[in-house]
Amino acid sequence: MEYIWVILPIALLEIMNDITSFDLIKLIGAENWKEDEKEAMISKFTRALGRFLLSKFMARLTPADKEEMALLLAQNGTNEAAVVSFFNRKIPNIATVLEKELKEFKTMFVTAVYQNKIEELKVRLEQEKDSQIEAELEIWINILRLAQNNEWEQVVELLRF
Repeated sequence: MEYIWVILPIALLEIMNDITSFDLIKLIGAENWKEDEKEAMISKFTRALGRFLLSKFMARLTPADKEEMALLLAQNGTNEAAVVSFFNRKIPNIATVLEKELKEFKTMFVTAVYQNKIEELKVRLEQEKDSQIEAELEIWINILRLAQNNEWEQVVELLRF
């Protein structure tokens, strides 16, 4: 099953940007990161997204469908088009399901990044007792709260600080 995590189509990632209309790089505040750091984050995101979608899609299949999927993946020459076709046949309203799951994943991923940033700032604040770090921490706490409430326009505004 590891194979499917790799072959879920890149088209899914293109759809993702249309869903919330906010770019992942902007939402995690990575516009000024080095290119290799951005690429590493996108790669991490892509792998995690593949696993997440696979688990969500597989949960919607019957035991017989899961066996059929295993057989499909065991065949030589199975490509992403065959996997996408399989899910299209087996999951009613897959476009709606995909949109919902992408929103959920993107929110989970982005809020985890924010939580990590908050923890990092808390550690720095304990070490340095700096008012600038304290102010930045408060901003990130507000960003996280807004993200958890799906107030993405305000998140983007605060990310411009």
